[in-house]
Amino acid sequence: MHQRRYFGMTVVQVGILAGLAVLVGSVLCVGLVLILADRAASAAPREVVIASPALATPPPMPTSAPRPTLTPEPTATPGVTSTPVPGWKRFEGSGAELWLPENYKGGNPATGLETIVAEIRALGPDFDEIANEVEQNLSDSHVAIFAFDANVGDALTLTTVQVISESLDSDVEITMDAYLDAVIKNLPADYRVVERKIEILDRYQAGRLSVDYKITDQQVSVFRKRLIYAIRVDDAMWVVQYLTERDDFKDALPIFELSIQTFVVQPK
Repeated sequence: MHQRRYFGMTVVQVGILAGLAVLVGSVLCVGLVLILADRAASAAPREVVIASPALATPPPMPTSAPRPTLTPEPTATPGVTSTPVPGWKRFEGSGAELWLPENYKGGNPATGLETIVAEIRALGPDFDEIANEVEQNLSDSHVAIFAFDANVGDALTLTTVQVISESLDSDVEITMDAYLDAVIKNLPADYRVVERKIEILDRYQAGRLSVDYKITDQQVSVFRKRLIYAIRVDDAMWVVQYLTERDDFKDALPIFELSIQTFVVQPK
C-alpha cells in the first residue's frame, strides 16, 4: 500500500530523520558544555613541582658493573567480550558493540553505509527517499552503529537503534546527572521526559532517559518514544538510543533493556 507523504516524505522518513537530527544535535550541544568545563579546568592553577637540589657529596661509585635491565615485552590490552543472546546477532562499530534480534539490519555507517542504504531500499519504494537521506547524513557523522527493525508491520515509522560517541578530555569531570541535565536542556521543547534515572548495567553505570514526543502536521500525528542511555567509558561519552512508536514501546522495552546489557566498548 502506498504511504501518504508529508513535507515531501512519508511519515516513516520524517520519523527517522527527526530521531537522527535530535540525537546528534543534543550530543553536540552537550559537547559545548564539556568544552567549557575543560577550559575552566585548564585555567585553574596547577601545582608546581620543584626538583630537589643536587647533592653536595657525590654518591659512591658502584663496586661492580650493574646488570642490564631487560625491557619487558609490551602486552596487548585484553578485549572485552559481550555476552551473546541466543537468536540475536552482534552489531559493532568504532570499538563499540551490542546485540539485537535477527530481524534488525544495519551496522557501522563508516564501513558499511552502502549496505545499510541498500537494506533500507529493500523495504520498498516508499523508503527510497529515507535511504537517500541516511546516505547523506550518515556519511560524515558521529554515528558508530545504526540499526533498524526490518519487520515494519503496521507501524508508520521505523524502530531504530543508534549509537554515537563524543570524545572527552580525560581530565574533564562531569557527573552523570549533569550530563543528563545538559541532554534534557537541548531536547526540543515539545519532548516530554517521562523517566530519568541512573542504573548499573552489566559492565557500566548509565544515565537513562525515556522521552515521549510526536511527529505531526495537519493530516497526521504519530506518537514516538525514545529510550536514551548515556555511558562514559574512559575518554568518551557513548549515547545509545532506542526509538519506536509509543504503542509498540511496551512490547519492545524488554528487547531494548536486554540489548543495552550487551553493550561493550573495546579498550584502546
